[in-house]
Amino acid sequence: MMRWGLGLAVALAIGCGGAAPAAQAPQAAASGPEQCTFASGTMPDAAAELLPWPTKTIPELKGVTGGGYDIEGFISEVFVPAACPPGELCTDQPPHVVVNEKGEDEYVSPPRQLAIIVRDPKKLKDGGRYKMSIAVCGTRQMGASVNEAEMRAFVEVVK
Repeated sequence: MMRWGLGLAVALAIGCGGAAPAAQAPQAAASGPEQCTFASGTMPDAAAELLPWPTKTIPELKGVTGGGYDIEGFISEVFVPAACPPGELCTDQPPHVVVNEKGEDEYVSPPRQLAIIVRDPKKLKDGGRYKMSIAVCGTRQMGASVNEAEMRAFVEVVK
């Protein structure tokens, strides 16, 4: 299992673009569900069903820096951040899940993974297989093909 620490928060702020400059504010208002918004403090409501986006495998997302895609993968980590005590310096790590291309019994090296920000990660089961609609926020330079994304919809795949 991986622990993301401060690197994820920093990468998310950079990968998702952070706050838009004042001159670009009108464009931000016109963004759709395929645009990343968590870094600006908001996140669209979850879609009721998978979105009609292009389907890609996790390896096919290597180098993709933005857009909406449907993927399938296994949840390898569910992260729910603890509350930061008053007066403490804490990282602002968002709630997220780590999705692997393969399940634990089919481990590949190096692992092909995505860190996906999700409103309520407790709705996804560790080890479960899901089809998901995600908005890709950017790529990380650390590790194999690890990207960051935001969850828009998911459906559990029952074996």
